[in-house]
Amino acid sequence: MTATRIFNLSKPLALVIALLCPWTFKASAIVIQHTVADSKHLISKRDNPIPGLATIYRDGGHGVLVAPKWVVTVAHATFCLRPGRAIEVDGQKVAVARIHNHPDYQPQATHDIALLELATPITSSDYMALPDHPAQAGQIIRFAGIGGTGNGLTGQTIDNGENQGRLRYGENRISRIDPLLIYSDFDKPTTPHALPLEASLADGDSGTPLMVEQQGQQVLVGLASRALKPFEPAGKYGAVDIHTRVLPFVPWIKQVMTATQPDTQLSVPITGRLPFGVRADQLNSICKQINF
Repeated sequence: MTATRIFNLSKPLALVIALLCPWTFKASAIVIQHTVADSKHLISKRDNPIPGLATIYRDGGHGVLVAPKWVVTVAHATFCLRPGRAIEVDGQKVAVARIHNHPDYQPQATHDIALLELATPITSSDYMALPDHPAQAGQIIRFAGIGGTGNGLTGQTIDNGENQGRLRYGENRISRIDPLLIYSDFDKPTTPHALPLEASLADGDSGTPLMVEQQGQQVLVGLASRALKPFEPAGKYGAVDIHTRVLPFVPWIKQVMTATQPDTQLSVPITGRLPFGVRADQLNSICKQINF
C-alpha cells in the first residue's frame, strides 16, 4: 500500500500537525513556486476570493459555508470539535451545534467528509455552491488557507503556527479524478501546465475547499484531505495532493441538512478515531491549545 500523509495543524503541536494534514493528518498549507514572490499569494481576509471560508482551529484546518447554518469540511479535522465549540466563518466566530461525520469514514482511506451544523445562521457571508456537474481533469482549482508555507525547492519551511494566520491564495489543475477522490500535482514552473500562481497544500489547512468555475458560478468540487507520498518537508515539486471529491457526497449532504433530527445511520458526531500518533490521554491538552 502506498504511504499517505495527512495535512497538519500547528507546529507547536507537532503531534497534531501530523494530524490535520492530508498526509498523516496534516491540514494543508500553501507552498508556492520558488520563482514567484510570496506577496503575489498573500491576501487579506477581506479580499479572500473563496466565499464562506471557515477556519476550524486557531492555527488552521478549514471548511466552507454551503448554506447559512452548514459548513462542510473533512472528517479527520473534527477530532477536537464538540457542540458549543466555536469556529470562524469569514472571520466571524460562531458556535457549532452538531458535528456530522460520514458514517463510512476511514482515516487516510475514504469518505473523509463531515458537516458542521452551526448554532446560528451566518447571513452576512456568501456561501459556496455545491456541484451538480462533474469536474474535469485539467480544470483549474482555486484555494486559500492559513497553513504553513515554503517553496517547491525547499518544501514547507514555515509551519502554520509561525505563519500566524496569514492567508495565502493558490491555484492548481486537476490531474486525475477517481470516483471519490480528486488529485492535483505540484508542477515546476518550467513545465507546460504550470500556472502563474501554482501552489501545493501542506500543514495547516485540512479541509481547504477547492473551487472551480462551472457555468459562470464558483462551485465547491473538493476538500483537501491528504498527500499521496510522505514528502518531508511537505510541498516539494512533484507532490501529489489528494482531495475528497464533493459531487458523490451531495445527496448525503442534502440528507443531513434536511433531516429533522440526527440519524446515527446517516452521520456520527464523533468518529472514534484519533489522529495518527495521538493517544486518548493527550486529547484534552491538545484540544485546549488549538480550539478557539
